[in-house]
Amino acid sequence: MAPRSPPLGPDLPAQILAALAAQEVVVPRTAAFARVLAGVAAQLRDVRLERADLAATLETGRPPERSRHGCGNPPYRRCRTRVVVLRGRRKRVGVAATLRTAHAISTAHSISTAHAISAVSSPTLLLGVLYPVVGALAAGLPGVAWSLLGMLFTVVVPAAIVDLGVRHGRYTDHHLTRREQRAVPLGLAAASVAAGVAVLAVAGAPRAIVALQVAVLATLALATLVTLVWKVSLHVAVVAAAAAVLPVLGGAWWTVSWLAVPVVAWSRWRLRAHTRPQLVVGALLGAGVTLGVLMLAGVA
Repeated sequence: MAPRSPPLGPDLPAQILAALAAQEVVVPRTAAFARVLAGVAAQLRDVRLERADLAATLETGRPPERSRHGCGNPPYRRCRTRVVVLRGRRKRVGVAATLRTAHAISTAHSISTAHAISAVSSPTLLLGVLYPVVGALAAGLPGVAWSLLGMLFTVVVPAAIVDLGVRHGRYTDHHLTRREQRAVPLGLAAASVAAGVAVLAVAGAPRAIVALQVAVLATLALATLVTLVWKVSLHVAVVAAAAAVLPVLGGAWWTVSWLAVPVVAWSRWRLRAHTRPQLVVGALLGAGVTLGVLMLAGVA
């Protein structure tokens, strides 16, 4: 049985000391755990000393002569921590710990924001929103009905394929973050979209709906081929495709949708899901294929 961590000293608040004393669970790798707790204890001690110094400064009108380890009046050579003199005021080295804590909090917030943006901009969710909008811009309410039929082949079936794969352990997650897991679900999704193109064309759907379906099919086919050797960003490809098609059908003010492209690209880069070249290629692939199909179909 591994020994318990040694006590960290009286500088921690009494509540944390009591919680540590009452802990009965033996933590593996005790030395590493003790270092983590020691770091937390140091940061808590720094925060407590800074608050005490601020209160003393407000009362006396001058900062107290205190080092990081609580040493009182000069001489400071007896203290274990350096005192940095800057512009006539003594700055404790403990400020560095506070800055590190602030940086860690900022990093955690940015990663959380990137996760939220990545979840909202998933390809299936974006296509589920894009299809009704394109249908409404192309043919009003009848166009929305046609877009729902196209969504069955473009959104529902591919999402079900990925979901079943995740449930059975074939895929790591719904974003298909691992490149080697993408070829099969993307190929099956392309087959479903191709079936949707045939159904919409035979049923007489509006040209814009059929063109969008063909654009999704071409993007998926190219992305599947690229994925065999390189991990292109599907998130950015779908966002760029939406930003390309909306101004064509809805007017110039829809160009504001291009602002979403760098935001989604940042989220995927922040999560380290893609490199910058993969994001750029994804944007060029989505926008270029979509505009090319719309021009060939006579919609653009």
